[in-house]
Amino acid sequence: MLTKDDRPLILLRLLDSDVQQQVLEFLPPEQANGLRRGLASASVHDAVDWSLESSVIDEFEMMLAFLKTHAPPPPPPPSAIQLHEAEESIVGTGGGAAPNKKFVPSDDPLADLERMPAQQLGLTLLAEQPRTIAILLAKLSGTRTAELLGFFKDDLKQAVIKELGRESIAHPTLFDRLARATIQRAVAAADGPPVEQSDRVGKLIEILRSLDKAQRGPMLEALEAEDPELAGKLAESLYKFEDLSTTEDRVIQKILGQVESATLATALFKVDDAILQKVLKNLSRRAQQSLQEELQLQTHVAASKVTQARTAIAQIMAKLAREEDA
Repeated sequence: MLTKDDRPLILLRLLDSDVQQQVLEFLPPEQANGLRRGLASASVHDAVDWSLESSVIDEFEMMLAFLKTHAPPPPPPPSAIQLHEAEESIVGTGGGAAPNKKFVPSDDPLADLERMPAQQLGLTLLAEQPRTIAILLAKLSGTRTAELLGFFKDDLKQAVIKELGRESIAHPTLFDRLARATIQRAVAAADGPPVEQSDRVGKLIEILRSLDKAQRGPMLEALEAEDPELAGKLAESLYKFEDLSTTEDRVIQKILGQVESATLATALFKVDDAILQKVLKNLSRRAQQSLQEELQLQTHVAASKVTQARTAIAQIMAKLAREEDA
């Protein structure tokens, strides 16, 4: 038979250790210390009785439902200005099209998280803690995860990625409850004005460029498993000609070894001095002299040709990066 201390202990054991500590800080010291002792004495090998845990969660939700029905009336809906400010707190507006009709949830919360308009779900996730967001994203496809990460500012994005890197797996019952609650909030907030959508591929490129190499590789692999064609486009677009200014000398030397002199000269037309000096530094003295003479002879080069030459060099950068990772 469950005691009064068993129920909170069961609920706490479903949470990540960081979230456990946050909850315990709000409890009276004596009760918090007792629960801490209970958590410390529980073995990681203890058998999991999912039916018992589900029963406790159901009781907890019934209590929340009761409190909700007896709570003061909610504040009035946000004004158009407040909605605009909320939308501006995200980085971009994610992929997918703005919904033409109200999203209708199904009995499968995981499928709902995958098919719900990205903007609708992304705006809702902004109000969640990084750990909660990570629990939900960990179950989604790589493409969907990258798409939703694009809604967050860098600090929240990095916190979520850090949580995703942890090996702990959320209890299925906890995921189900969190997913359903998130979907309900997203549906309830869907009456706000639609926000113009940005280019999906462009947003994914922006996300991947913000990650370091160790994080970018697994994300690209996940995307490739979902959509090889999209992953190929992203891999080729991850590198920009302007990245030469921060590229290692050994890599620049490999790049220059695969670029024709005419293409290089065209790409360097009216280029930033930092890039020019970086290129010259990694050429032989004879090649330096030849390139500088060719640049001095250039009086006008069509912008389209400059762009084409720089894109060709960026593609070589991407190719070399893939070969290094292979």
